[in-house]
Amino acid sequence: MARLLFLTVILASFAFATPVTINDACFDTYTSGPYAGKKCNSSTISPLSERDVIGDFLKFDIEKMVINELDHNTIDIDIHTNYGTTPLDPFVVVRNLNVGDLLFEKDGVPIYGVPLHSRTKGNGFGHTTDPNNRFSVDGESLTAGTLYEVLDPTEGKGLLHSDRVTGLGASNIRVDEYVWLQQIDGSSSPGFQPTLAEVNSGGSITVTSTAPALYKINFRMDFAPGGNPLYYESLTGLSFNFSSATCANDIIKGRIDGPTGLVPEPATYALLGGGLISLFFLRRRKGV
Repeated sequence: MARLLFLTVILASFAFATPVTINDACFDTYTSGPYAGKKCNSSTISPLSERDVIGDFLKFDIEKMVINELDHNTIDIDIHTNYGTTPLDPFVVVRNLNVGDLLFEKDGVPIYGVPLHSRTKGNGFGHTTDPNNRFSVDGESLTAGTLYEVLDPTEGKGLLHSDRVTGLGASNIRVDEYVWLQQIDGSSSPGFQPTLAEVNSGGSITVTSTAPALYKINFRMDFAPGGNPLYYESLTGLSFNFSSATCANDIIKGRIDGPTGLVPEPATYALLGGGLISLFFLRRRKGV
């Protein structure tokens, strides 16, 4: 009976570890709806915002996001795309279009975020509202793989929209999409209130090729026991947001209610119930 109880607990632990997949709206061609059979970036789809991919489909498309693990101590997320380089730091599709940050939202506003490549003051990564000068930096250093809390969600302070990062007009980008974290440069000024706060550092960013012209970007971070704030945010619903470039050429968004595997499926309830019944009979057998 003790062996049966042990097996039940092991099976239940696997049931709770099932990854959650968020699929993109379109990968290659639309399969249903008014655009069925059309390419994701077909010029016949109007307005521009209705296209899944804006611009070069072969450089910007996202397939899916897989939350492999989200618990008290760990985050592990894969983003599957049709573009990428290893390592991610030089991952620049064209000179002024860099990979977006991985953002975590509540009610449509990012509350945490992770840069997928580092950018420091003066290194050419930044934003400007001047379309002819897209490389002036208006921010402090941000480190790839670090989890930041957004203290000021005001656009232009803790967060940046696609049009502000690139300086491009609405005819070239998906406008009003959060794509980047921003820490306003002014930490030495009297009364300066930071717009971001570092929560945890040391996360890893890796890119691997999964097939010809297909890539997987993985973000993983370990916390001190019970120290993962995204786990607790996910108890009441947490949304995941990623843009394939800072002009939001393609975006993937999805919400989960409860961490990965937190809400048991019927099979999991059956396993746990079986474990409790086994425990009951085991205790009776021992005369407890």
